[in-house]
Amino acid sequence: MSVMEPTTRRARSPHAPHPEHSGFGQNRSPVRGWWRKGGVAAVILAAIALIGCSDNAAVQKDLDAGRTLWDSRGPSTYTIAYQRFALVGNAGSFVARVENGSVTSVEPATGLGGTEEMPTALTVERLFDLVQDAIDRGADRIEVDYDTEYGYPRNIRIDDDTSAADDELTLTAELQPLQPD
Repeated sequence: MSVMEPTTRRARSPHAPHPEHSGFGQNRSPVRGWWRKGGVAAVILAAIALIGCSDNAAVQKDLDAGRTLWDSRGPSTYTIAYQRFALVGNAGSFVARVENGSVTSVEPATGLGGTEEMPTALTVERLFDLVQDAIDRGADRIEVDYDTEYGYPRNIRIDDDTSAADDELTLTAELQPLQPD
């Protein structure tokens, strides 16, 4: 003869683990299930995004400081000699004369291996724009060295995708202030 004992059932919180899954050593929590279902990937992607943002934030800060220095000290008339190294697009060495932000002449630099096709001439403002464009599109690697006197970008290295070949750009620039004509 069996005697049945009365049972009482308590309402469980929707956030409480099921009694069968809360035993010691079973290690089954709702978080662990989430972790297995893609949480690892989400955390890794978030970390990569944060790393990229912090790198781009530093590049942006340096760019802003360079622009500020250029705006306060940069000459209105100058020549800029630059070398552009790229596997795609115009590469070579050129000298441009700039007056009040407008290019008045551009020619291949003597003995530095200019190309047959002339590129769109670079001004200091265009150098700043190249760096800003790389930041805005989220390039994988952006390295810029700024001139300490005038603040313009002297060396720019941009790699949009470090896992792809042929997308790198390296540009060096040397500025010579001129007296306006």
